[in-house]
Amino acid sequence: MLEFTTEFSMLWWVIAVLAVAWFVMWIYKSQQSVFGRKGTEILRVLRIVSLALLLFLLLKPELYIKKLEEKPRTLVWAVDHSRSMVMSKDSTDVGKLPTFLQTIADRVKGNLEVDVISFGSKVSENPDFNFNQPFTDGYAWIKHLQDTRFDNEIAAVVLVSDGIFNFGYSPEYFVHELKVPIHVVAVGDTTQFPDASIYSVVYPKKVLPNTEFEIEIIAKALYLENIPLKIRLKGEGTNREIATFRPTSSSESRSFKTFIKSIKPGIHRYSVTIDPVSKEKNTRNNTYVFYVEVIDERSKVLIIEEMKHPDMGVLREYFSKNTQCELISVKPDSLRFLNSNFDYVIVHSPAHPQTFAFLQKNNALPVLLISGFGTDPGGLSKLIGRDVTRFSREDKAYPIANDNFYKISSVNFLSIYPLPPLDVFYYIPNVKAEDVLCYQKINGINTTKPLISLLETDRKIALFHGEGLWKWKNKLQMEGDSNSLDLFFLKVTRWLIQSEKKKPLEIVLPEKIQPEDKLLVRAYVFDQTNLPVSNAKVSIIFTDSAGKKFEYSFAREGSVYTASAHNFTPGTYRWKAEAELAGEKQTESGILIVEENDLEISDLVANHDKLRKIAKNTEGKFYLISKMDELEKDLLAQNYLPLLREKTQKIRLIEWWPFFAIVLILLTAEWFLRRYLGSY
Repeated sequence: MLEFTTEFSMLWWVIAVLAVAWFVMWIYKSQQSVFGRKGTEILRVLRIVSLALLLFLLLKPELYIKKLEEKPRTLVWAVDHSRSMVMSKDSTDVGKLPTFLQTIADRVKGNLEVDVISFGSKVSENPDFNFNQPFTDGYAWIKHLQDTRFDNEIAAVVLVSDGIFNFGYSPEYFVHELKVPIHVVAVGDTTQFPDASIYSVVYPKKVLPNTEFEIEIIAKALYLENIPLKIRLKGEGTNREIATFRPTSSSESRSFKTFIKSIKPGIHRYSVTIDPVSKEKNTRNNTYVFYVEVIDERSKVLIIEEMKHPDMGVLREYFSKNTQCELISVKPDSLRFLNSNFDYVIVHSPAHPQTFAFLQKNNALPVLLISGFGTDPGGLSKLIGRDVTRFSREDKAYPIANDNFYKISSVNFLSIYPLPPLDVFYYIPNVKAEDVLCYQKINGINTTKPLISLLETDRKIALFHGEGLWKWKNKLQMEGDSNSLDLFFLKVTRWLIQSEKKKPLEIVLPEKIQPEDKLLVRAYVFDQTNLPVSNAKVSIIFTDSAGKKFEYSFAREGSVYTASAHNFTPGTYRWKAEAELAGEKQTESGILIVEENDLEISDLVANHDKLRKIAKNTEGKFYLISKMDELEKDLLAQNYLPLLREKTQKIRLIEWWPFFAIVLILLTAEWFLRRYLGSY
């Protein structure tokens, strides 16, 4: 299929050709006596056609040639790279996977293309087969294939896993979305051994000194009916037995609560241990370690009670659990009588005149504001200094994290979980990308509309552009994640009460990492006018509990400085960063916690039933890793239809030699005919 396009209108070419034709007709009219009538007509046609073709080039024409091509479809191997894959009796067969995959790729070449991806705590297109991932996200590889592969590109997927998915969503409920057969190669030992474990501990991250805080311990027991299991707590200022867990069934989980008295400020290590029993194969999951920071600070928070809303219930629950805050609630009519100073204020759907009058009077008071259905757009516009447009009907906006946001450290749950949408009733333009914590995804399309913004004008404003945070809370609780939202509010409220003037040196790094994680640290250096500086010398030193120091230098990327570190052992590290600019030094310090709990060893029993369900739900087949030869035969026996793709070749006519060959032939023919007829 051929298509022509031109940069300029064809009308100009038609006018030019008519002018050239008239001129050629006039020239050859006087030479008709030399060439004769018939010869003259032929010469006119040759000259007009050749000049018309040359004039056509002035339109900058382009030729598009479209044709269908057959391309082999893809066989994707999704290989679980978590540590549990090499902790079973068939770990030798797992180690042979790279060789086997290369053999399969060679044998199906021409019929299928083979891609290999790995998954665990992350998805990689270049697997290293080290099997060192600290946990297994069973949904991430599905989403990765949906995002990176074209429709109908994948012929089939081979999933190699032990079925131990301990993070995110379990894949058996989502594999049908790929719309291809998924063949499963099962790894691991399904034999159930007696096992006692501390599955999880729910605890506050930060508390005040000389207060009691509650922790909740979730213990799990398999095949230990009627055996008393003692649970002990050890840490700063405490070393005691908490409870006795006596299971009544072959598989049982139970929750135990207790209180701990905080003493002096600092980060304190605690461990909860359940007694090991005989014949227990895995004892590494009998202890759970956690850290609590005791801080000596308290914030005074004002909640303006404009309306009753589930979102306010979420915020109240957070602040009631957070002992760092003193919470005061008032109706808008009572704001005129308030004389106390507050660290920040919280309001949902502000519409009352007294609310805006109070905020205008206290024009430096930071605000956490949820813009819901009842918000007064005029008052909101004056408050944030931007135009506000009200929609006739709300948008359902899903969160899309802004990876370049740096005002607070990463908010992982926005990317990890498919959260429900917020209801957005207003459009607020002209929000800078650097102020947007997350954007809106509407009807499956990523937009540049902000969903959560951290604005800095005369005051600091944490602005939620929609309502429905209670839906996020319910979703996270369903996922067993009761801490992410609390940590998010903690980061936002800390940002609100920070000094408006930027610190000369800002360091961004996570508060906690796993021992296998690669730590990425970002630094920002500012001059006296709060502008970023790109020629500073920046370094950071980590010091472990034994006093051993680890120093790293930062590399500059524009106005951002980055450093990476890895191979941290579990424990607490104090860090101190230093930036040197024009002989002056600025410092910043903090604490990094390297967690000691390992999800991959909490349960080492392979779940082949789940893997069989994945194969069955997608019309795939189930194989043990010891039967890989059967998988090879089945793959070679399949006749996968190729993928038809339309390929378009673009040719600029001025660069296409056949076009000039045609013009040359026409001009040459005219020259030979003129010579033949007795003239040059």
